[in-house]
Amino acid sequence: MKIYFVRHGESEFNAANKHQHSQVELSQQGKEQVAIVAKRFLRIPIDVILTSTSTRAYKTANIIAAAIERKIIQTSLLTEIKQPSEIVGFSIDDPEAIRVRALIKEHWNEASWHYSDEENFFDAKARAQKFLPMLAERKEENILAVTHGVFLTGGARKVLTGRKVLKMVLTLMAAGEKLTPELFLGVRDFFVHRNTGITLCEYDERGWRLITWNDHAHLG
Repeated sequence: MKIYFVRHGESEFNAANKHQHSQVELSQQGKEQVAIVAKRFLRIPIDVILTSTSTRAYKTANIIAAAIERKIIQTSLLTEIKQPSEIVGFSIDDPEAIRVRALIKEHWNEASWHYSDEENFFDAKARAQKFLPMLAERKEENILAVTHGVFLTGGARKVLTGRKVLKMVLTLMAAGEKLTPELFLGVRDFFVHRNTGITLCEYDERGWRLITWNDHAHLG
């Protein structure tokens, strides 16, 4: 099996450097990015498209699906890791957002601790642990999964609450049950993923392997 992970196109909140919610739309630049990456998949065999239910991911999937005429399946397992509602819509550099992120970092190793309604590391890991077996059991040979990566802007890469679905899935592929909060923090900022970047993984009897990371050559 080959699984092509694609980060959604730039969203309006990506462009504004804000903490996102699930209904944030693609920006005009994001729509243009998706139109470009869709052309790449005219030359890449795809059997089915899985997508996050978030607006920016689902609309990314729809643009690609229209180009390659493939079925879309939505799954909440691919949605963005939920941030505290109190900082959604806030600028990444807002003092209150910075304060909340600092508290989350302080309690990073505590499975039962939440600032409010966010997903913590352990919640996100549990979700990824549900996604990978579901993916491995699918019969298709070539799957496209539209999900969430990291913010395009430099400042947002440093944001603790920017721990994203794709990073969690890939580190879980590599580390399995050995994935700890400390290990995840160690690799989180090392992986940079641009809007519409393509990451290819393969799965067979030997398990998961990363083949290509963040291929965004289509963006020039």
